[in-house]
Amino acid sequence: MKKQQLDEKKIVTEILQGNEATLRFFYKHFARPLRGYIAHRIGSEEDAEEILQDVLLATLEGLRDFSFRSSLFTFICSIANHKIIDFYRKKKIKNIVFSKLGEIEPLLCSLFGPEEALDEEMLKEKIKKT
Repeated sequence: MKKQQLDEKKIVTEILQGNEATLRFFYKHFARPLRGYIAHRIGSEEDAEEILQDVLLATLEGLRDFSFRSSLFTFICSIANHKIIDFYRKKKIKNIVFSKLGEIEPLLCSLFGPEEALDEEMLKEKIKKT
């Protein structure tokens, strides 16, 4: 499939039928402009790459619902917008949780004995990883 022959209905149909060549074409055709679209809205290159992968997977999952009322790239960008909003929402929640953790920590320490303190430290590490 050549770039000039971009027939979106054919692309979607073939991807849904499991055509690997069309899936590779889809990735090659849309990944670069989508990466630019996301990177323009996200400061970190690593975060933009992670969001890009999330968007591509979500797009593949959502292709069955694509009704062709817009271009395929517009559909993908709509998914990207939702992923970007989720990214900033999670970032904000993480900042709130970790900013309040310092105020809560002394109170928790006074309530727990040695075993509970160890459990608390393990819980903090899990929270940080999450």
